[in-house]
Amino acid sequence: MTETQEPGTTPAAEPANPIAPQGLVGEITAFLSREARLLDEERLEEWLALLTPDFTNLLPLGESTRPSAEELAMIREDRFRTEARVWRVQQTGMNHSQDPKSRTVRAVSTVDVIAAPGEPDEVDVYFVTVLHHWRAGLQRMNEPMFTAPMRCEYRLRRTAQGWRIAARQLNLLQRDGTLPPMTFVI
Repeated sequence: MTETQEPGTTPAAEPANPIAPQGLVGEITAFLSREARLLDEERLEEWLALLTPDFTNLLPLGESTRPSAEELAMIREDRFRTEARVWRVQQTGMNHSQDPKSRTVRAVSTVDVIAAPGEPDEVDVYFVTVLHHWRAGLQRMNEPMFTAPMRCEYRLRRTAQGWRIAARQLNLLQRDGTLPPMTFVI
């Protein structure tokens, strides 16, 4: 307790929303690992089933962690546009941007789960993902693999079917640098 703090109150540095218990953190971490595996294995229909009807997906290009609608984004889409992009990626023989096909591996770590303010069935999840992307024949000799570390912010909603992704923001560490074409589902 600080000198100016009233007895029975929390210090200002404490988060306004309680941090989730370890059991819930483990459950959410398993969910995020499953999402990563579905994307890496291109099981995109199963991945789409993890999204809520009001899902939003954002990959901002600016420095803001809370970008407005006017700020540049590599990806800014709702559920409908996400489904359309998945459909384009899956068009075997017609998706020339994926010939040869990409291979990806994602690693999820540093998962922090916080209760969403005013939403009893939702949590805000902050974590780190490192995405490794490979396309045979297209990699340069001095850069054999594209690696994209990113800070991720998700809003997860508990439903009768389990956890679902309501919002997803991927903040690439090198978002102001040179990026390869994102012709795969990031």
